[in-house]
Amino acid sequence: MIIDDFLRYLETERVASPLTVATYRDALMNFSKFVASLDGQTLETADADVVRDWVGSLMEQGQKATYVCKQLSAVKSMYRFALKTKLVDKDPAHLVTGPKKQKPLPMFLKESEAERLLDGLQWDMSNFNDVRSRTLLLLLYS
Repeated sequence: MIIDDFLRYLETERVASPLTVATYRDALMNFSKFVASLDGQTLETADADVVRDWVGSLMEQGQKATYVCKQLSAVKSMYRFALKTKLVDKDPAHLVTGPKKQKPLPMFLKESEAERLLDGLQWDMSNFNDVRSRTLLLLLYS
């Protein structure tokens, strides 16, 4: 079976940590169960649409994008290995992209915080470095 051969490859040739192997095993078993639930599909006959449907099902289950990308990465690695070792004729996962990861909104200073910062410092207006620093801070904030 492809999964067993791939996991053995991870353990012996890539000398992956037991935690990595376990994570890959979980992801690949999840994918394998999904493929088996489809009529007439196997890991060897799965195409890009099957992989996309699996990614979509993970997102519908409410999984986060980072989790889905890690799961997809395991499937892509397995298929690269299987293609290299001629266990499959084609790699159905190489064209599938994971969902975009959410980026947190940038933090910003409120006007009162910026005023407190600028007014709280002692500026020597006869010193060029202080004038320059204050001017740069004002410019960056505005």
